[in-house]
Amino acid sequence: MPVTLRTKALKYNMTKNLVIHSLFLLVVFFLYKIVVRLYSFNDTILLVTAIILFWYTWETYQIKKANLFLAEESKENLKLQRRPIIGFEMDVHPENKYKNVFTLINLANHPVAVKVKCTFKIDEKIIEKSIPSYNGIRYWNLQINQTKYGNFSWLDLLYDLNIFTTKDIDNLKTLSRDDFEKELTSILIYKYNFGRKPSFTMGLTIIAINEFNECLKYPKIHYQFCFDRIPELTDEKPFWQQDEKPILKTN
Repeated sequence: MPVTLRTKALKYNMTKNLVIHSLFLLVVFFLYKIVVRLYSFNDTILLVTAIILFWYTWETYQIKKANLFLAEESKENLKLQRRPIIGFEMDVHPENKYKNVFTLINLANHPVAVKVKCTFKIDEKIIEKSIPSYNGIRYWNLQINQTKYGNFSWLDLLYDLNIFTTKDIDNLKTLSRDDFEKELTSILIYKYNFGRKPSFTMGLTIIAINEFNECLKYPKIHYQFCFDRIPELTDEKPFWQQDEKPILKTN
């Protein structure tokens, strides 16, 4: 149960217990009046004492139960506060449409270390080569409320794979958007014998950890690279139903 709902439930139980106690004391008062008329003074004292002891025992149990409830809620709050929560975003560089900007934001109240894994594919064929800082090996260390930025060019990645030459890239950068896509497609079709326009996609996997040994793996996000934007792709299943094994492992 969420913390806020548990708090409301606790307040409701306290109000209910207050009403029950008031009714209980009212019943005891009327019973006392009746017993005084029917029994001797000593018998009345014993009965009232027994009722008080019963009420005290029951009340002590309720207080102990409420304290345990609050302790569990405090433990849950502490656990939530220690989670390595981050924010991240992938976008196009504002001054260079051939570069992509990656942003990491520490939203936790303690320092966080983050591993970032980018898996690039051409028509679902995984590109083995990776980009430093985005290979799931090195850590992005963020202090409290710190934001870090990184950038990379997917054209440079294709150059490193010997798909493009420097001349190809320089030529592509001089073209308009439509001509760029046509030329890019023709080069990939020529070198890889694609029978249609190939797609260039990237899967982004992020794991955040902290010094308390708390680890949070975020759902994998898919992107498709275009001329001047990186639209996020949707998945067929929600992330908790995906049977894909984690790409990253924490040390």
